[in-house]
Amino acid sequence: MNFHIGPAGNPPGRILPAAGLVKALMVLVITHPTIRPEKITRKLRLKPVTCGTVGDRFGPYGRVMTQTQWIVTAPLEIDMGAFDWAERINETLRAALRPLRRKPRFVRRVAQEGSVRFSLSLPASAGIYGMSLAPDVTGVLAVLGVTLGVDLFPSTANTTMPSHERATSD
Repeated sequence: MNFHIGPAGNPPGRILPAAGLVKALMVLVITHPTIRPEKITRKLRLKPVTCGTVGDRFGPYGRVMTQTQWIVTAPLEIDMGAFDWAERINETLRAALRPLRRKPRFVRRVAQEGSVRFSLSLPASAGIYGMSLAPDVTGVLAVLGVTLGVDLFPSTANTTMPSHERATSD
């Protein structure tokens, strides 16, 4: 999945964050004590960028996994010159949640027995110091039991290491 947000018109006199395309990252991380990664892939119809199960070695230190971990990442470009960039992030989250909405019972079960986490990593240097999530987005997250993390990094260089990589399986 690749997402691009922008462009849109800017009303005269509107104060906006610095214009230009900035890179961000969306990450879906599913962990579970027993479910196989292949089942997650089949149910959600998404291909993980990385996955593993109990006994596999994972991460830069080769730690042995004690549970299944399944990760999908999606690069995101945000046009900070667009007037409605925050709403476009909400639209992108809606689109990214569609595969999970297709299998709500499965996602809720996995979230109850393990965890389902969505991360949005944004560069604070682009003038993104906060935003509001739409009620329908937060409602879907709540109904599915999905946790949302928003990481604001000082520079886009740090978006390559979202919070899911800092939380390991040991």
